[in-house]
Amino acid sequence: MNDTTSGLARTALANAPAEAPTALAHTSYRPDIDGLRGIAVSFVVAFHAFPAFIRSGFIGVDVFFVISGFLISGILFNDLERGSFSLVDFYARRMRRIFPALLAMLVACLCWGIWLLLSHELQQIGKHVAAGAGFVSNLVLWGESGYFDNAGETKPLLHLWSLGIEEQFYLVWPLMLGLAWRLRLDARLVIVVVFTGSFWLNLRQSHVDVIADFYSPQTRFWELLAGALVASLARRPPPARLERVLAAPGFRNAGSALGVVLLLVSCWTTKKVHFPGLVALGPVLGTVLLIAAGPQAWVNRVLLSNRILVMVGLISFPLYLWHWPLLSFARVIVGETPPAWVRAVAVVTAFALAWASWRWVERPLRFGGRPGLKAVGLVIAMVLVGAAGWALSASGGRWFGHPPLATQVLRGDIGHLEFHRWPLERYTVCTPKALADQAPRWEGYVRCLQSKPSEPVDIVLLGDSHAEHLFIGLAEQLPTRNLAFYIQSAPPFVGRSDFDAIHAHVLASPGIRSVVLTMFWTNRASQVPAGSSMEEETLRAASRLADAGKQVYLTDDVPSHDFDLQRCAVQRGPFPRLPCETARAAVDARNAAMDAALADVVRRDPRIRLIHTRRHFCDAMRCSMVRGGDLLYRDSNHLNILGSRFIGERIVSEHPELR
Repeated sequence: MNDTTSGLARTALANAPAEAPTALAHTSYRPDIDGLRGIAVSFVVAFHAFPAFIRSGFIGVDVFFVISGFLISGILFNDLERGSFSLVDFYARRMRRIFPALLAMLVACLCWGIWLLLSHELQQIGKHVAAGAGFVSNLVLWGESGYFDNAGETKPLLHLWSLGIEEQFYLVWPLMLGLAWRLRLDARLVIVVVFTGSFWLNLRQSHVDVIADFYSPQTRFWELLAGALVASLARRPPPARLERVLAAPGFRNAGSALGVVLLLVSCWTTKKVHFPGLVALGPVLGTVLLIAAGPQAWVNRVLLSNRILVMVGLISFPLYLWHWPLLSFARVIVGETPPAWVRAVAVVTAFALAWASWRWVERPLRFGGRPGLKAVGLVIAMVLVGAAGWALSASGGRWFGHPPLATQVLRGDIGHLEFHRWPLERYTVCTPKALADQAPRWEGYVRCLQSKPSEPVDIVLLGDSHAEHLFIGLAEQLPTRNLAFYIQSAPPFVGRSDFDAIHAHVLASPGIRSVVLTMFWTNRASQVPAGSSMEEETLRAASRLADAGKQVYLTDDVPSHDFDLQRCAVQRGPFPRLPCETARAAVDARNAAMDAALADVVRRDPRIRLIHTRRHFCDAMRCSMVRGGDLLYRDSNHLNILGSRFIGERIVSEHPELR
């Protein structure tokens, strides 16, 4: 074993002691496990950088979970059997293992953020730094998830969710295992019971709340416990006849070959829908088989023990830490998925930073003398970094009272907070109260308003958030009318339970004379009931309103874009601003099917009128987010206050009968 692998490998990879002479037990360093780590991190990095090439590389995280459960549980079993188990020593080892590279990455992200991000972005990364330092990133990200959550690609610390789950597991697992040992309970029985409960929760949540299933520690612990189960089985030899079968080269070779097949199939076929769910068994079982096969199986000995894979495995933790912030900051700067060459440079840079972190940060602090003093110093440093992140977040993204270096160039509010707060301060929550109570919320703001507090509503915007973003502009253009919007995160079709009460109220209210029905048409196409179509469902809803004496309008959709609006509105360090526009042909092609559906509805029921909005944002060649130096959007498809005013003025100008 050469010097580049010996110290780290001997400490990091725990194996069963010599007194457990089973097919799973090994007393020497296992390079094949480092090689397996190398494959896992390669899956993740390739997936994040080139998702079209490796569609399901995210399963590499599941491989890491199993490996971690196997190695750390092996350490715990070893300490318990020797009578040297100590929670203080265990957590001190974890700190020296995890903290050095993590601290370097968190500090770098804070510095990059101050240089490249706006205040609201810097406020979020400050919160994420604090969450990462406290190992609760998965819980914070879980709480942030929602319709208006910014894209995950723009969160440089998104990847720390997995570290949060792992460290939360190690807060409870040593305690649980130590208690079982004191009570003389069979560790395998404890593992099986907790594994079963966690796996059942995972299956249940995958069909109830996929976000909770992804981020919740309870639904992920079974993956680490799968590795722990392999480690526990290595402690006691099975019956002699079974041991001979398990130790047979043919059996081990077959098991490791099946493990590779499961990993490869999972890496290219697993879908994120309902993940982890049942499909996570593929990578978990594949990893279990490869670990259990032992270092002498052909796949483990020849493929996984390859020197290059082993080296990648040795730097896998810092590589995992560095690759995502580099790709994410590139995404923030470019405003869309960066070109392939930019992503390739980011990956190469991540490898360089990972090796440097491993060589000059992790190894010196992890090994050598004064381990206790190093652990205390690392804890103090982590507390300080976490406190800096918290202070940055609490200050609204201002560092030491100063604004970030990135500057907003175009006029116009950026973000959803101002858009939702501004009208609520000027208008009133919608009536009746029952509709307000069931309306969606965002950051505590009720998303159901009307322009006058006491008069009967006479015009209604009905739909989703694309109906909502018309409210401010139309309310200002129609000062003599009482305009309201009633929305849900769904299409306003007849028969949908979330719209039943809304439809009933609108139909039963004679004062409501006009209804403007609109939504993010292309995004809602997947929610059309099976066997129906967008035009049939829209016609059914619109005609029903027209039958009740309402004047019904449909609107086409404003242009949606595939990039972040900040790319033209913000000057980020030395990087040039890019245009916030999309080719007109691409926008028209994207909306062609929905335009045809709306035209068909209006043709089939002449009582229904069509309001055109998209053309006001486009010329013959392009569609833009900007007019006269004003930014009109707050994300890729939602208008901001200025945008709502812009389109509201044009709608009323073309349809004066609304006044």
